[in-house]
Amino acid sequence: QKKEVEDKLEHQWYHAFRYAFTSHSKLILIGKSAKQNEILVKKHFTDKDLFFHANVRGASTVILKDGVNASQREKEEAAQMAAVFSKAWTERMASVDVYCLKHEQVTKQHFSPTGAFYLVGKREWFYNTE
Repeated sequence: QKKEVEDKLEHQWYHAFRYAFTSHSKLILIGKSAKQNEILVKKHFTDKDLFFHANVRGASTVILKDGVNASQREKEEAAQMAAVFSKAWTERMASVDVYCLKHEQVTKQHFSPTGAFYLVGKREWFYNTE
């Protein structure tokens, strides 16, 4: 029965990543590795999206597609994905602070290691995200 369901699902480009949908059907993309974090930012992060990251070393990049038009609830849902897919979860922390940035605030420097980005400007914080 599971095979039948999988056969009916059309393969989408975002299936290569972890992903979820907000309560209002916006796509949330989540990197599985430093290499995927790099791909998400370089190829799939646009001017209308938001970049989310837990404030701990070893966290996934999370992109909320059309995030600039997202509700506060949808942004909180993306922040929760950033918290869950971070070291905070495996270290059994009850909550972690998460921030988000707009496209123009996230850049790649030539000296940055794979999956690492240069972040500038004021961040929108989601404190104590469970």
